[in-house]
Amino acid sequence: MRDLSRAREAAVKDLTAKRQQISSLLLRHGLFYPGKKTWGRKHRTWLAQLKLAHHGTRLAFEELMAAEREDEARVGRLEAAIREAVPEWSLVALVVALQASWRSHAAHGRAASSSSPPWWCWPSSAICRALRARAS
Repeated sequence: MRDLSRAREAAVKDLTAKRQQISSLLLRHGLFYPGKKTWGRKHRTWLAQLKLAHHGTRLAFEELMAAEREDEARVGRLEAAIREAVPEWSLVALVVALQASWRSHAAHGRAASSSSPPWWCWPSSAICRALRARAS
């Protein structure tokens, strides 16, 4: 599980960096997305409709977009692997108990410790989502 979690973390970091590179390339050429939320369906439609004047810029943009799609697919594959691995994970009971403890403390306005909860307690973590899916 540790290896899968670290691989996912690296994949998310790569995806974020690739998206930043795409945004930077567009900003260098004076292209601004008029909407508010980026990387959603509307933003992707806008990106697909862009017409870049120079061949080199267009090629660089297309390569970055392909790399972004590959990184997004990699994150998805790793999240699926985490969901698949959770039921057999030796520490699943401990993680469920710790998550319940963090939720209980948060619900009562108390901090369980002076620091924030570990990443696997975050509702957006792949492990947390896998545990919720397993429970339902």
